[in-house]
Amino acid sequence: MRRCRLRVAGVLTLTGESEPTAAACGMVYIFDRADGALIGGLSDLIMASDSMTDEDVMQAKAFITQHDDAAHVIEQSDLCFVWLWERKGGAEKGTGAKCLAAALDDLRRRFRKVRTVVLNAHPGQFVPRRGIEPPMVMLERQSAVESLVNYIHSLGLKFDVRAIFSKQGDEQHDALVALGEAMNDRYRNNDDDDDDAGGADGELDLDTWGSEISDLLRLAGLHELADDFDEGEAAEDKIITAVKHIVFDSDVHYLRPGSSSGFSPALIGMLEEVPHEEALDEIRGMDEFCAELPDNMRVIAVYWLDDYAVCNVQADTPFGELTEYFTLVRKPRSINVDSFFRDIS
Repeated sequence: MRRCRLRVAGVLTLTGESEPTAAACGMVYIFDRADGALIGGLSDLIMASDSMTDEDVMQAKAFITQHDDAAHVIEQSDLCFVWLWERKGGAEKGTGAKCLAAALDDLRRRFRKVRTVVLNAHPGQFVPRRGIEPPMVMLERQSAVESLVNYIHSLGLKFDVRAIFSKQGDEQHDALVALGEAMNDRYRNNDDDDDDAGGADGELDLDTWGSEISDLLRLAGLHELADDFDEGEAAEDKIITAVKHIVFDSDVHYLRPGSSSGFSPALIGMLEEVPHEEALDEIRGMDEFCAELPDNMRVIAVYWLDDYAVCNVQADTPFGELTEYFTLVRKPRSINVDSFFRDIS
């Protein structure tokens, strides 16, 4: 469920005698709130921006990384990102700023929760360059940035004005990385509406079941990790990873998707999900995979990754619910690989 929605702020144009002389436009991000309290977080801002363009994603990412109080800002305010504000060539100087002020006044009437305006202070006249820029170009760029930021603040806009520096370049790649990070943040923090309050993957009840988890680690031969866990020195994610391997590897006889395939749980939201009944009917080996799962495990989602299926399997344990991803490729049986290599050499 998306907790941050887009609203086009629109284009407001000041008209001259025969044609527009200036324009301002942007995007408003409206966050879901309950009794005034924010629902969601910064990852929802990134996810919502993906509905538009890669440039929008990069501007949202720039706001988050360049303002340490970004999380506090969205608790108090919805956001308006200004895409464009400019005057026609030859128009009176300051016309673009007047148009921007008029557009924001209109915005205030329509979206009363918007109290923060974000403007990109990266000067448009400086195109991306490969390698190291000459010192004079760097100096000119910095001077242009300072002039633009000072000018923005001199306008006296009745908003909390935040300047960002969203650089141009390989926006498609950078936007994909930003989306992956946002999805990973949701995945790691159980940031979905239908998640239970506790016991979900990544939230094992280590306090209640600490002794039993330690016994499980020792049973699997992980004595050193169990000792660190007992002494409170083992990282939680390391314990979770170990428990997942023990639980799933003992009963699921299929391979996990490899990182070389381009799969990552952080990018799961970008894959095509296949309805369960359709997967059983149309994907070869799907019915056997489901039939071979133990009683405490079930397939909760199936995704297409290029030309093969990836199954999200959930295991119910006393410690909490665990999830892991598997392909429909069976694990190979154990063989004496060293002997095989000697025979063929």
